[in-house]
Amino acid sequence: MDASIFINAVIIGFLIAAPVGPIGLLCIQRTLKSGVTQGLCSGLGAAAADAVYGAIAASGFVAITETLNSLITPLKLLGALLLIWLGFKSFLTRTVSNAPTQSNYLGVWSSFFSTFVLTLSNPMTIFSFMAVVASLSPSSESTATDSGLIIAGVFTGSICWWLLLVISVASIKHKLKDKLLVWVGKMAGMLLIGFALWQLVNL
Repeated sequence: MDASIFINAVIIGFLIAAPVGPIGLLCIQRTLKSGVTQGLCSGLGAAAADAVYGAIAASGFVAITETLNSLITPLKLLGALLLIWLGFKSFLTRTVSNAPTQSNYLGVWSSFFSTFVLTLSNPMTIFSFMAVVASLSPSSESTATDSGLIIAGVFTGSICWWLLLVISVASIKHKLKDKLLVWVGKMAGMLLIGFALWQLVNL
């Protein structure tokens, strides 16, 4: 077992997840609105999608990557529509409280699947992984163990980023007034819609 493959994959998973785009914005907004559990479930959904793309890249599934390449436009359209819906939902929220919230079962799974689908709707992620995965294995052909280490490392690195983000946001939530939290939600909603419109323009 080559520990360096796992460590490098952790770093890659962290760096690919770290840029704050629409997924990061959703994670922040949900943490502020509904608490740590909802924020972590959102991050977990994104990490799971990163692991899927990492698995495809590590396994060298050329046919799948070619199929994804041909589906870039419909996947981007799906992601943009989902962002618009989530953006309006965030913008129309009228009350947010600093009081502890109890996450319901449906809300937790909704947070997970929405970010999972949104992350998968960006097939360019797989090309980011493909650009770096080839350098992780010391041999020209990755073994099953190497692929497993890469997948586990990518997932771990991504989760580390989402944990860091959610805990950081949760640590300052109590310092924000309820009215300010509402306006933060509205700003997040407008930004999500902006991301969606930019994505539609660039289809």
